[in-house]
Amino acid sequence: MAFSAQLSKIEFIHHKDIGELILQFDVSNVSIQKYHNKREKQIILDIKNTQANQKIMRAFDTSEFAGALVFVS
Repeated sequence: MAFSAQLSKIEFIHHKDIGELILQFDVSNVSIQKYHNKREKQIILDIKNTQANQKIMRAFDTSEFAGALVFVS
């Protein structure tokens, strides 16, 4: 499969009680679909035709910060 984008960075920023994820790609036309699973309290981002190395895709714990965002994987 040929990938059209490279995910190069995932950054977590905490503003008061709000967590923000910033995704950095090598191109600007990336297709992302968001799904909200209320029962499991999850938001899933489906990023189409994109690759990333294992370091970028590692899970990280944000539970030390106040707010609803606890874990990113």
